[in-house]
Amino acid sequence: MQPSRPSRPVLLSYDVSQRAVQRRRPLYQEYQSHFGLTPFMVTVIFLRLTVFVPFFLALLTVGSLSDYIGRRPAHPERFWR
Repeated sequence: MQPSRPSRPVLLSYDVSQRAVQRRRPLYQEYQSHFGLTPFMVTVIFLRLTVFVPFFLALLTVGSLSDYIGRRPAHPERFWR
């Protein structure tokens, strides 16, 4: 069986998030000079943006969709059998 291809909205959201992440941010150089940040600290700030923003957006959209489509109530007594 062949793996399925991602849908158009998935590809579009991936493309938008990658373009947003890869944009140059001249504001970081201002932060570096104004607050006296080291290059490592600027890298950590950029890493936070590249990792957590797409993850947070996915949680906001896909989490509620998952609840709507597949969430079933669980009975506590099933966990002890």
